[in-house]
Amino acid sequence: MKFCERCLYPNNHALGITYNNKNVCSGCVVHEEKYQIDWKEKERKLSTFLDQYKRKINSSYDCIIPVSGTGDDFFVVETIKKKYKMNPLLVTYNTHFNTSVGVRNLSQLITKLDCDHMMSTVGPDTIKEITRQSFAQNGDIYWHVLAGNYTFPVQVATKLNIPLIIWGVNGWLDQVGMFSHFDNVEMTKKVRKEHGLRRFNPSNFLKFSKNLSKKDLQAFTYPSDKQLESSRVRGIYLGNFI
Repeated sequence: MKFCERCLYPNNHALGITYNNKNVCSGCVVHEEKYQIDWKEKERKLSTFLDQYKRKINSSYDCIIPVSGTGDDFFVVETIKKKYKMNPLLVTYNTHFNTSVGVRNLSQLITKLDCDHMMSTVGPDTIKEITRQSFAQNGDIYWHVLAGNYTFPVQVATKLNIPLIIWGVNGWLDQVGMFSHFDNVEMTKKVRKEHGLRRFNPSNFLKFSKNLSKKDLQAFTYPSDKQLESSRVRGIYLGNFI
């Protein structure tokens, strides 16, 4: 087993990781970019970008923010609503792994910051079967969580004509340096497929389970290319700017 000299991340990290000749991991190397970036200029660009979406669309909301009730969520929602004066719709995919503290935090987020909220909850029997099959095929009990988290916000955006989704941080960038901070990577259909779905499409479950139908997988079915092009949905990471 190999470990990074700085952060101690192991070389079997689930997101993939590399090391330089000083035994420092790719995540730490990319982290150094944060000291080279003009963050004030980044924030100016963010402000100009968000101005394009403020109440200039045929919707009651300026943007969508995916949330689960973490500390990151409080920061993102407060920044977008209080600092940039936008009206976000908060959306949550119910992971079924909730704790009482997590439920309380999500409730506090919605109440304290006074936001409208929408949640998607898939039936527990369906989730059990999907989890059983994803574990059998991929050794992964977390598939439905990532698939739901990266699908539901886009479904809502296309249906309600909200062309902007604001995510917190890019986990593949901040954890393992898969991208550069200078790339301004956005959340796309390709990112969801390769990383969120582990390259395992929802339709694959129909090959392995007689207990699942196409309707059961609706919560994990991404909008079509035609819908995406029509709604012009765009997903940005706040961590690229702040």
